Amino acid sequence: MTDSTTTMAAANGGPTTTPAPREHGLAALRAHETKALISLASDAMSEVFDLVHQLHAVIYAEQPDTQAEPLLDEALLCLQTAEHYLLMLGSVFEQRRKSPGDQDPTGTAL
Repeated sequence: MTDSTTTMAAANGGPTTTPAPREHGLAALRAHETKALISLASDAMSEVFDLVHQLHAVIYAEQPDTQAEPLLDEALLCLQTAEHYLLMLGSVFEQRRKSPGDQDPTGTAL
């Protein structure tokens, strides 16, 4: 059975087969890493939002600064963690650009 990509390639005089997606190896690992890092960065940013919301409530309730400072410290640490994950994701993208022949598990060039 042919898929639409094979049919179109054959109709245009191109090759009649498409490369099989890689299910293992570095390309598969990088694809998984990309999804994990963006998920972690998103989780970290959600924690920042929650902590800043709590900090907002403490400040507007005019509670002592002793309650606000730990929330601020933790929010900043979560923000730094999100930045770390995003920088790691950027390095994965950079590695993909350096290896244009690699394929991810869906068959898309990395």
